[in-house]
Amino acid sequence: MVYRAFGDEAVRRVGTDNKGMAMATSSAFPDLAMGLASPLLGLIAPAGRIGESIYGVWP
Repeated sequence: MVYRAFGDEAVRRVGTDNKGMAMATSSAFPDLAMGLASPLLGLIAPAGRIGESIYGVWP
């Protein structure tokens, strides 16, 4: 719900000729954040021994 509200607010604040760019920008950054954060967290998780606590896998 918050994601949609940010898009609505971005489109509401710009002029008629920039509404498409505002919507594209407001949807690109969350996609970019999820696309970068997921693989990075997947690389970091083994360092914190996440698998041991979640899956009960002990070395």
